[in-house]
Amino acid sequence: MSKETRLGDISEVRLGAQHRDLSATITLPVKVISVGDLVPSGVNMSSQETLELLPARAKKYELVTDDVIVAVRGTIFKTAIFAARADSVFVLGPNLARVRLNDPNLALLVAAAIGSDQSSLSVKFQAKRSMKAGGFIGKEDIEDFLFRLPDVKALGELITLLKGAQEESQILNSIISNRRKVIDDLVYRMLLKKASS
Repeated sequence: MSKETRLGDISEVRLGAQHRDLSATITLPVKVISVGDLVPSGVNMSSQETLELLPARAKKYELVTDDVIVAVRGTIFKTAIFAARADSVFVLGPNLARVRLNDPNLALLVAAAIGSDQSSLSVKFQAKRSMKAGGFIGKEDIEDFLFRLPDVKALGELITLLKGAQEESQILNSIISNRRKVIDDLVYRMLLKKASS
């Protein structure tokens, strides 16, 4: 049997660094994740801006494996699960929030629940937008998000299903990307052929 719990009771929520936080004096090179870096297969790790941050600020916004990243402005409810890389320190940029769960096994479930158009966060955002109260979701909104915790057996089954769906999504994105490369290559060859004739 599942029970409803506040997301803030099973996680630590932090909003991303604001621009003023990202203009500190030199010390530690970090890569900043932005809303545009959230893609269906996770986080695009190739396009981040590299900045220098004080170590304390870098630590405050640092992302670790299984952090759920949520867009709180712009493309609301875009979510991704972060997978750390050993070669760089990544920090949360503006217009994002990080949800660090006490149990990382819940990351896929939380990302899916928050990203749903039917979630209470989506309803709250639409209400704020229609009242012109600002088009963003705050830290408190995320902490107050009611998440249905499945029982242990159901949790294992759900995680297996979600991981399979995530792997299929990554495979499909790879196929699409490869097809784009083939099409781009064909177009380029056709243009070269036409230019040389």
